[in-house]
Order: sequence, then C-alpha cells, then structure tokens
Amino acid sequence: MRHISMTPFGRQPVTAGLLATHTLAEAPAPVQACDKWALLRDLTVARQAFGVSDRDLVVLAALLSCHPTPKLTEDTSLIVFPSNATLSDRAHGMPESTLRRHIAALVQSGLILRRDSPNGKRYARRSASGRIDRAFGFDLRPLALRASEITMKADEARSAAHELRCYREAVVIGIRDLTKLVIWGAEQTSADWTALKDACKNLQRGLRRKLDLSQLQSMELSIRALTDQVHALIAPQEASKTSEMSGTVIQIERHQQSSNKDDLESEQSHKKRTRAPQSIPLSLILKATPDI
Repeated sequence: MRHISMTPFGRQPVTAGLLATHTLAEAPAPVQACDKWALLRDLTVARQAFGVSDRDLVVLAALLSCHPTPKLTEDTSLIVFPSNATLSDRAHGMPESTLRRHIAALVQSGLILRRDSPNGKRYARRSASGRIDRAFGFDLRPLALRASEITMKADEARSAAHELRCYREAVVIGIRDLTKLVIWGAEQTSADWTALKDACKNLQRGLRRKLDLSQLQSMELSIRALTDQVHALIAPQEASKTSEMSGTVIQIERHQQSSNKDDLESEQSHKKRTRAPQSIPLSLILKATPDI
C-alpha cells in the first residue's frame, strides 16, 4: 500500500487552504518546465498578491536551493527534504522557531506542501538501483503548477508600480512649478499669497509619506486647482507685460522701416551722382569751338 500523507505531523490542524493545496498538487495537470530562480524573482515582485513576506521568500529560496536542478520539471523530484540545520544555514542563520513560522506561511499561501513522514522527520527512501523511491519533506509542485499565475501577477505588479512612479513624478513636478509660480507672483503683485504658500508647504509635506495611487491622483487634482488660482492672480500682470512688449515691437518695426527708406533714398542719390557722362561727336565739338 502506497499512501501519501494529506495531514501535517504533530498538533497542526487540517485547514481548508491545506486541502485546496493538496487538491492542486494531486491534479493530473503536468508541470511546465520553469526556471526556479526566475519564478522566485517574479514571486518577489508579486508577493503581496500571494500574502507572503520578504522573510517568507528567504525560506523559500533556501528550499529551492535544495532542489538539484535549475528548473522545476515533472521528471525531477519536486520534494526536498533538508534538515532544519541545513535550512537555517541557507537562510542566513535564521532560528529554527522563525523557520517554522515562515514555512507555515508558505504552506498557508499554497506555494508549497508538507509531505510529513510517520514520525515527522524529513528523509528519502531509495530503491535498490539507488534512485529516490519515496521522499518526505516539502513538495514544490504547487509552486511549479502556479508558475503562470505568479508570472501574470508579477507583470500586473510591475505595471502598477510603473504607473505609481509616473504619477509621483507628475505630482513632484507639479508642486515644483506651483511653488515657483507662487514665489514669482508674490514678487509681481500685491495680492494675498499666504493661503497659496501654506498650500504649497502642505503638499510638500505630503510627499514625505508613501502615497498610493488614489492619494497621488487626489493630490494632482489639488495642484491643478491651485495652479488655476495662481494664473487667475497673475493674469493681469501678464497682460500688462504683453501689451508693453507689443508696443516696443511696433516702435522697433517703425524704426526699421524708416531706416530702410533712408537707405534706399541715399542709395538712389549716390547712383545719380555717379552716373557716367554722355559721349558727344567730335564734329559737333569742332563746329561749336572752331578756334580750338
């Protein structure tokens, strides 16, 4: 009789999540070959979606290091059976009590499965040929079966992080522009700028906190509203400067037109003065001055 344990050793109870993970692990779906370290990187990005912490992933990395090949495939043993001392060493000296807590979190999240022996020890039994016949320890098959889900969640997390960075950049630039406009406006007009200056300071203080996307979107709307107020206050000043600049340009154009006219007349006079003399026939000159 060959029976695979579905329950943990000791006082740990059976839970609905544990049974669901067992169902997944026993499913006939084949394991698609996947790079275990690439999968761990994706899981690190998407860890919030799976309810695991960075410390949980340190323990998972230690478990993956006990797997003999770089890829998780169906034709290799997906059950690892390291001792607590080995796991502690590969988890950078993590205490055994802490190890147990993080292993429980990995089991609870449905990423690994316990295959406990009758006495709770982790070991493998080999056949006469030397190959592993049975192993008791931690089954990595649920992790491999969820590889596509992990990759999808990681892509979503990366996309959300990119959007968050873009919004934060826009908010930072918007606050910078608003603050400098308020400073310039206070120097140019005699309006009351106190409330706007205080609003700028509040926005700058708000950026010191870690804001989510909805908070950044709300802050961006506030920046736009305050910027409209600033433009309304400095609009008369800008209109006045625009009018002065227009008058100056007209004067410059008139001066240029007058200078061009003078140059043209001067050039024509010069041409008249330097016109070449007409040629006169010699016979006419002799008739007019016979004495010569």
